Amino acid sequence: MLITPWNWPINQIACKLAPALAVGCTMVLKPSQNAPYSAAVMAEILHDAGVPAGVFNLVQGEGAQLGEVFASHPLVDMVSLTGSNAAGASISRAAAASCKRVSLELGGKSANIILPTADLAKAVTHGVTSMMGNTGQTCVAPSRMLVPRERLAEVEELAKRACESLVVGDPNSAPSVQTTQTSFSSRWAGRPVRSRPTSRTSARSASLREK
Repeated sequence: MLITPWNWPINQIACKLAPALAVGCTMVLKPSQNAPYSAAVMAEILHDAGVPAGVFNLVQGEGAQLGEVFASHPLVDMVSLTGSNAAGASISRAAAASCKRVSLELGGKSANIILPTADLAKAVTHGVTSMMGNTGQTCVAPSRMLVPRERLAEVEELAKRACESLVVGDPNSAPSVQTTQTSFSSRWAGRPVRSRPTSRTSARSASLREK
């Protein structure tokens, strides 16, 4: 059973599908309900390529409803999920009764550790642009930049320049594919945080924020 997320739909499908096919496994793919079309196209490609019937199977629907059903089903030998911590916990509980194998890649940001001997201009700029890729909707977005305290001011200035060089569109100018995420982000942005790094960029440019 392969369960994939919405933010990198075709990438995650390929990463799970290819090794399963290579070792001769049959599979059921349940893509995110917010990004279903890549999976449908992949199903057509596999069909046209002559993959035998029953090797690849596609099920569309709500993850909260289908995930536990498949994870607890006795005919499913393994579940591979890329998603949230809550989804991972739910899948693990459902799979525990039948002791099936579970592979989880859960949400969380990556630390970006910059050492004292690093080329700061190169490292900081790379860190900022990497975090902004795919509009920041990446599980490995390096939003936690850890730097030597004595070079913090220099890093902040470099990060400011990198942010100001990016062209950021208005998220309210067009319909959002992930409207539920937009609503969640808006509510979260209004909550107080224990510490908020200072931003020296303008209101219209990307800013450094605690994630």
